[in-house]
Amino acid sequence: MRDGAVHDPQPGGRERVMEFGVQEAFALTKDIPPGDWVAISRRLQKVIAHGPVAEAVFDSAREQGETVPIILRVPKQAQRMFF
Repeated sequence: MRDGAVHDPQPGGRERVMEFGVQEAFALTKDIPPGDWVAISRRLQKVIAHGPVAEAVFDSAREQGETVPIILRVPKQAQRMFF
């Protein structure tokens, strides 16, 4: 599996691998307040919920039909990272 690949379980036991990396996460969360938790739809690759409490964000994503959302936290302070 390549770095940044996310396994997305499909009905019938199949899996689809979706690429999701740092650049995609940054682009999707640029307008989210620092420190917030974010739920990203694996299917739609868009933010479907965000807020200060991770459990509430996860629950909101599940209520919207996202069975296994990508959950991440927006850094409180942006820093440059070198890989």
